[in-house]
Amino acid sequence: MPRDGTRLWRGILLAAVTGLACAGLPAAAEVADAAVTADAADEAYATYTGDGHDLTLQTALQLAEQRSHGLQRAAAAVEGAAAGADAARAQRLPQVSATVSATLLSDPPEGVRIRRGSLGSTEAPGTTFPVPLPDEDVVLVPDAERTFYRLEGVLEQPLFTWGKLSRGERVAVLDRDLADIELQQSRRELRRDTMQAYYGTRFAADAVTVLRNAEAIAEQILADRELALEVGTVNQEDLLEARAELQELRMQRRRAEQALASAETGLGTLLQQPITATRLVSDFPDRPELPPEAGLYQQALSDSHDLELLRGRLQQARLGTEVEQRSSMWRPDVALQLQLEAGGQRLPPQANWYDSWDVGVNLTLAGRFGVYDGGAQAAAVRQAESRERQLQASIAELRDGLAYEVRLRREEVVARREEHELNRLRLELAEERARNARVSFENDLITRAEERGAQILLELARLSQLRSRYQLEQAYIELDFLTGSLPGSAP
Repeated sequence: MPRDGTRLWRGILLAAVTGLACAGLPAAAEVADAAVTADAADEAYATYTGDGHDLTLQTALQLAEQRSHGLQRAAAAVEGAAAGADAARAQRLPQVSATVSATLLSDPPEGVRIRRGSLGSTEAPGTTFPVPLPDEDVVLVPDAERTFYRLEGVLEQPLFTWGKLSRGERVAVLDRDLADIELQQSRRELRRDTMQAYYGTRFAADAVTVLRNAEAIAEQILADRELALEVGTVNQEDLLEARAELQELRMQRRRAEQALASAETGLGTLLQQPITATRLVSDFPDRPELPPEAGLYQQALSDSHDLELLRGRLQQARLGTEVEQRSSMWRPDVALQLQLEAGGQRLPPQANWYDSWDVGVNLTLAGRFGVYDGGAQAAAVRQAESRERQLQASIAELRDGLAYEVRLRREEVVARREEHELNRLRLELAEERARNARVSFENDLITRAEERGAQILLELARLSQLRSRYQLEQAYIELDFLTGSLPGSAP
């Protein structure tokens, strides 16, 4: 191969493998947080745990969702928030409590009695014998029992709280809604990560194949140089140059294989299954033309989970401000309390047990309000109002940021489409040159080394085209994530 041609394809090789290294292949560490054990996976997808199976993108997305600890954690948060809403709703209903106690007295109080003879004595009629007064003990109050039993039941019903309970219930319902939005956001992020990992692995595998083909061609060139050196048509410098070029291709092929191993680890971590020999059969999709920027911005606004979360928290902040304002002094909370008490010293089947019991009923209507708190309540109101203003500013900032991010993502897609189109044309040119070189070689117009050089340039053009197609898909995925257009995403 002439030295000028060698420098040309070596330069293209350097650019191609540099692009491979910088193409943003997903690393295992970047997706480890989204991975989980496979215990909860659906049995319908259990066949994808072995080597040599086909794996579509849709199946990968389903597996990732079923096995994600992040989604399980978010779903548990939704359940907890729903229980919190039920608890807040129950605060408006009557609350009934009961107390049962039994007491053993070590030193029960003594009763009141008149002892025999304590009042003196007198002579019985017709006799001279003294008779004690009284002639036997007279019990006025019996001794207390050593046991005491008590039953108490209390019913409490808030009557008027200035709307604080109803607003607290609405805050709890918003907590549940926000938890559900966070679940949808986690699902969208997982789908984005899985798609990027899937296509990153697909691209890395194709890149390894292309570099192996280029390496095989370079080995043929080296073998031709060795034969040519023996017959004296090339010198030692040409042979060393071919060896160096082959070693460079081998080095880049090994780097590509390492990148493929990392990509497979990342995807396997998301799916919690080995995919070393799994065939990724979903090709890069055909993408339609981009809609106008204004339409993308409106779609991003309507499908932004972050914006929904901020709006929900703003509603909570407004309700919190109202609660603090209605908790100010001289605004009593009015409640009704019904209390039933029963106490006694004996239980059935003891004799006359009911005589030892007393029963009482108390009905209380009470209002509670503050008189002086050192300004704490007014400070709480100001704090709640400040929180509300912060959230309003965050919403305005996010809306402005979304407009800028939509523009950046759209420009990235446009740039990647143009780059991919350029690489597609370059690939067609390389294919045409490779065909012409083959014809020229068969007609003894060029050397075998020149024909092989054209084949290497063709493989490197394929590598550049693969890289640009992968980067285009990554740009589309990021734009779809921003606008809520990922497959299966729910706003």
